[in-house]
This record gives sequence, structure tokens and C-alpha cells, in this order.
Amino acid sequence: MVTVGASAGANVVGGAINNAVQGKAITAKSVITDAAVGVAAGFGGRLLEKTAAAIQVARTGKALTAIAADAKAAVTATGLKEGEKGFGTAAHTEFKSLVDAKGFKGITTETSFRNNASVAYGTKGSVRTDVALSRNGVVSHVFDLKTGSATLSTKQISNTIKNVPGISSSSQVTAIR
Repeated sequence: MVTVGASAGANVVGGAINNAVQGKAITAKSVITDAAVGVAAGFGGRLLEKTAAAIQVARTGKALTAIAADAKAAVTATGLKEGEKGFGTAAHTEFKSLVDAKGFKGITTETSFRNNASVAYGTKGSVRTDVALSRNGVVSHVFDLKTGSATLSTKQISNTIKNVPGISSSSQVTAIR
């Protein structure tokens, strides 16, 4: 709402200045019209921003799903089978390597977080993200690679929300298979 209010206010001020420069009267009607246009622009801008973010998450998820399949295939080619001991660790290592090689903008791999800050790997109480997607320098989505019968648990999602800055909803955490 702040964006919408700011847009409306800016539009009212801009409209009033424009009217004054052109020698037109500043009336209640012109102020209301300028405010309405500003509100519409503010809502439109927020909608466009949310749509762009959703598209980025969807595209990233699709790309990561394909990379996960390649990582699992590479590990399977070594003789390990999904679900066997060691497969998950090997798949995560290969997944990180393949994602890093792509050089995606706004993507970090295998980052640990605790209390809304990035911390060293292995820090007690930290959450490790397989892939963190950032928008404007803030984590906006987390992707978690799952292998075998592993699932993304409610506890994992809760810990991610608690510890990763920018993550405030379970809809911002996606399992990748």
C-alpha cells in the first residue's frame, strides 16, 4: 500500500505542478483525477512487479528441475542408485556444480543461514539452502533438491522461514526433484 499511496501522492503533486506551469487552475476535480491515476499506476506497478517475480521463480524452477535430472543421471551413471546411501550427497554435489557452471544471475548455491544472516557452513542451528534466488539483493525464493523418498518437511520450511532473510511464506520454498 505504501507504493500505491506514494504513486497517488506523486501523481497529485506532479499534476498540480504541471497545471501551474501551464497556467491552469488546480481544482478539486483535477486533484481527485490525478490521485486516481496515481493509485491505478501504483497498483499496476505492484502487479507488474509481482508478475515479473513469479515468472522468474517459474523459469528458475524449470531450469533447476532439468539440472537436477542431469545431476541425478550423472550420479546414476557412476553405479549409485537413487535411494542408496551416498546417492543424495553425490547428487547434491553434482547439482551444485552444474548450477554454478550456468552462472545464473541472482542465484547462490549451498548457502547457510541463521537468524536472517548468511553464516559459515556447519554453524549450529543454521539452515542450508541448495539454491537461493535473490531479487534486488534479497532472497526471494529457496529451492531444495530432494532425492529418493526425501520430502520437504513442514519443519524444514518453518526453519527456512525463521532463518533465511526475505523468506516469510511456505510459497517461497520449493522442492526440486
